[in-house]
Amino acid sequence: TYAGTTVVNGGTLRLADAGTVGAGAVSLVAGSTLNVSTATPATVYLPGGLGGSGTVNATDKTLSIGGAFAPVALSVTGNVSLAPGASTSLVAGASLATTSQTTVTGTLVNQGALAITPGSGLTYADGQSFTFFAASGGITAGFTSVSVGALGLNSSSPGIWTGTADGLTYTYTESSATLAVATATITLNSLETWREQFFGSPDNTGNGADQADFDQDGLVNLMEYALGTDPTTTSSGQVVIGRNGNFLTLTYPRRSPADPALAYTVLGGSDLTGAFTPATGSTAEGSPSVYTDNVDISTAGTRRFLRLSITYTPAP
Repeated sequence: TYAGTTVVNGGTLRLADAGTVGAGAVSLVAGSTLNVSTATPATVYLPGGLGGSGTVNATDKTLSIGGAFAPVALSVTGNVSLAPGASTSLVAGASLATTSQTTVTGTLVNQGALAITPGSGLTYADGQSFTFFAASGGITAGFTSVSVGALGLNSSSPGIWTGTADGLTYTYTESSATLAVATATITLNSLETWREQFFGSPDNTGNGADQADFDQDGLVNLMEYALGTDPTTTSSGQVVIGRNGNFLTLTYPRRSPADPALAYTVLGGSDLTGAFTPATGSTAEGSPSVYTDNVDISTAGTRRFLRLSITYTPAP
């Protein structure tokens, strides 16, 4: 027995009836063979993992792989089961010859973590597809995590992992062992579409930022969006203070179509330098909406000020 790694540089390494390999990884060099079909157990365990290029003869056996599984070009006769703690590393190459390839005549059971890295000279682009495994008996999904480079993918449904970065969407499908790359479809919400219309970008930055006032009319962009006004042209008279008998009114337009992420709140106070709190009068909603206050300003010494507040809470 030994505890180190096993490297098969050429020829065939055959395990006898009760033969085992060391606790370290097994690495095959192109043209070499690891023959475990003559070993006694129905499941032959490689605790340190398996990697390289070559052939594994596991006829009528299940090859259980722990540790690091880093195939380059492997051909396995028999079944393969990745252990729960296995860490599979694959390379997506610029050509088929430089992409990690493993063929299995039996079944393949996925477990543990999968990490895919780009090979030398590869730049991911729309329309690319990489297939890493072919198992005649089928592939059973079971990875606990999948990553493409630094991007961790999410399990959108059993056996399907997706993630988006730098304008590209990556989808790994376990049943076909395929990584597909496509241009990301970005759906803009109403506010982002509005920013892009007026400022050329959907981002909350620069001239299009929510608190920017591009046209210098005293209404920041978020307020212009909520009122349905043009943020590039000076707007005036949009929010109007009036009076209905002994009560102040505040009239303001609402954008159309309405955006449920917007909340319109009328605030009231007795001093312009003091705190404003939500007013408790009544609002006749529409476009324009008319708020009627419930503080009687005919009472001697009463001072009353109203202000419109806009808050935006996007959908998660």
